[in-house]
Amino acid sequence: MLTQDISYSLTSNNLIKLKLNLFDQKLKACVDTGASRNFIRSSFIRSFLKQGRLMDVKRLSRSIFVKIGDQRVVECKEVIRLPVKIL
Repeated sequence: MLTQDISYSLTSNNLIKLKLNLFDQKLKACVDTGASRNFIRSSFIRSFLKQGRLMDVKRLSRSIFVKIGDQRVVECKEVIRLPVKIL
């Protein structure tokens, strides 16, 4: 088993916020410990694609609608795998 100490903070809503590295860019992200998938804004991905980053973005044959923690429903149209490192 691998273990690693990580730094985190809690938001005012008690969400866990971690520091991440994605394509050598340092970011902060909230973690949902009960989630089977994570979500990222398409505008964020487009900004990386404009920088020439190669990513395996796959269009779903049918959109998936997901209710997120604040009860909003989000439409997911694409799937992507990202090389994320926890700092």
